[in-house]
Amino acid sequence: MDVFATAAAAGSIPLPVDRRYDGVDLLPVLLDEAAEASHRALFWRSLYNKAVRRDGWKLILNERIGQILLYNLDHDRREKVNLAPRYPEIVKELLDELKRWEEALQPPSWPRVMDVEFIIDGTAYHFAI
Repeated sequence: MDVFATAAAAGSIPLPVDRRYDGVDLLPVLLDEAAEASHRALFWRSLYNKAVRRDGWKLILNERIGQILLYNLDHDRREKVNLAPRYPEIVKELLDELKRWEEALQPPSWPRVMDVEFIIDGTAYHFAI
């Protein structure tokens, strides 16, 4: 969602002021002009797949199959160990933050195209694309 605002800023194109935008201009971060990123957390969603990344934690939610994955990217960059059962308080915090983010969004402007299943190390992952 930040791509639109960032591309407009890169092209010096002012955004219309008669609507709300979900993203922010990340150009200062990309050009290393800002001391820190514009976001405290990064979010993503595609229908029933959702994710949030904050402070080294990454939570992935698949509402279709009720799957919650939690990784500490500072210690597990390859996302091998699901820490959700060990850190229910972190799961709750990130799910709450994800919910607040979604409530502030406009409805999607286009439907998903397909559902895809990936099998990684014997575990099935379902994604809406």
